[in-house]
Amino acid sequence: MVVSGVATDFCVRWGIDGLLARGFNVSVPPRLTRGIVRQIKDVAVGDFASLPVNVRS
Repeated sequence: MVVSGVATDFCVRWGIDGLLARGFNVSVPPRLTRGIVRQIKDVAVGDFASLPVNVRS
């Protein structure tokens, strides 16, 4: 499942959480997301390091 949007560290992060809880692998194109405090690469490493979240260009 591909996820993009604004507020990477809030809304997009919560969307990723929901998809992972339902068994999806998640891809996030960093050019299509923007964070308020943290960008997607920081969110992926900090919150989803051992989970199937792929930050792809």
